Amino acid sequence: MKIKQLVNIINNKIESSSDNELGILFKANNNTYFYDAGTNKVLLCNDVEYKIINYILEHHNLNGIEKEEFEEELLYKGLESVNNEIDKENILKKPKYNRFAVQEKINWEEREEHSITQIILELTEQCNLRCKYCIYNESTDKFRAFSEKAMDWEIAQKAIDYALGLSGKQIAVTFYGGEPLLQFDLMKKCIDYTIKEHTNDKEIHFGFTTNLTLMTKEKAEYFANLEFCSITCSIDGPEDIHDQNRCYQNGVGSFQAAMNGLKNLIEAYGNERAYKMININAVFSPPYTYKKIRKVYDFFNDVKWLPDNILITTTYKDEARDFISEQQINEARIFYKNSFHIVDPLQYFKFVNSSEDGQGKLRFGDDARMIRIHERMIVDNPIPFLMQNGCCMPGSRRLYITTDGQYKVCERIGNSPVIGDVYSGIDQESIKKYYIDEYCSVSIECCSTCWASQLCSICFANIYSKDGINLSKKRRSCIVQKCRIKNDLIMYYTLLNKNVEYIKRISVLNSNNYRKEILRNDKKK
Repeated sequence: MKIKQLVNIINNKIESSSDNELGILFKANNNTYFYDAGTNKVLLCNDVEYKIINYILEHHNLNGIEKEEFEEELLYKGLESVNNEIDKENILKKPKYNRFAVQEKINWEEREEHSITQIILELTEQCNLRCKYCIYNESTDKFRAFSEKAMDWEIAQKAIDYALGLSGKQIAVTFYGGEPLLQFDLMKKCIDYTIKEHTNDKEIHFGFTTNLTLMTKEKAEYFANLEFCSITCSIDGPEDIHDQNRCYQNGVGSFQAAMNGLKNLIEAYGNERAYKMININAVFSPPYTYKKIRKVYDFFNDVKWLPDNILITTTYKDEARDFISEQQINEARIFYKNSFHIVDPLQYFKFVNSSEDGQGKLRFGDDARMIRIHERMIVDNPIPFLMQNGCCMPGSRRLYITTDGQYKVCERIGNSPVIGDVYSGIDQESIKKYYIDEYCSVSIECCSTCWASQLCSICFANIYSKDGINLSKKRRSCIVQKCRIKNDLIMYYTLLNKNVEYIKRISVLNSNNYRKEILRNDKKK
């Protein structure tokens, strides 16, 4: 009788919509946890609590739980504990959202002044390499192909003047391609013009990504002499791994030329400045084996002339990450609920599966996803609104300018509706139609009931084509996001126990969340 009473009490307290996902259970470092989608809290559970919450998530109430295989006393204590947590922490009450918390009306003339913080100039659609995983290969229909098109000075100047006129005390001017160094003269003209015309009242940061094959000593010295110029360098690892994908149009590998270019940069900047201004991006491609990960890790660590703690970031071939088949979607639906999907194997190797935690010369750039978990908004009452996932407000903070002067949301979005141009300015109606109204109307049905909605980082880049939002891409991206977010929760709480120094380091950004997590875990233990 006591059990039935508790069941009824709990049923009356929880959100019981049959299509509303209230959270997710996961295991990390031999502990079991519940992530509550309403409050963003993560609670440590014992085995009975875990099973009770799992029953709630599967059945949307506790009716019939007494028929499950529980000892009566253990079940009662577990129900009592879960009931107390519901009262104390307000868990299992995530609302079913009916709208996104975005601007109902956009008036660009009344937006906050000094809003632009970055412009990205697409200097060229040319590239001297044909990397096999490049999004601009002719076989990829989601992005433009390579071409001979290049930006002219008139477009570049208009874009710079417009963006800097709407910026505050600091702005980033970045360059994009193709390979931007194919247009080094135009890049240099843009930099020199910006410094001459705008540095009296602004701090201007320059930056670009390069395959390094054209990075001569003279060019490296020019960039090193700038006050702020950060460069991302594409090196996939040792020669055999790098040349597997990163090759010239004739199929010859680019490793030797890329390493020479990197060395030119390091020598021009000097170790101390290179550590701050230069980072390396390694693209991983299958097979994702421990042996391959170890080989890449050892390669960078063994290059004697690389500065200590130079930043290494990792990305993946798109088809291995986002473009998955319908069969894989169905498999993933089951997979993310039941297992640990290692989305970033190098991260797992570095922080969890290695006895060398924190050692070596490298700073792997895998903090962002952990910081997203760490900095999440933890509240006492369920969050009453739903943000537009990981989307920005187009054109308000950063602006991408194509070779022919069109404005786009960002460089990663590919074929997508334009939001203006250098001649006419921002197109408010296009932004509202495609990136606010259409996105919200298409997305609200799935986002309103999703357990991962408050941690979701899906943005326009994941799901748009030239005609607007692509619903099939959105659905595939949702499954990938759920896998990734569950993985990140597992990773974070594994690190919280196994490599607490790492968590303390990112805790500088949000000491309050760290304190909450430590206290919550200590208390439950």
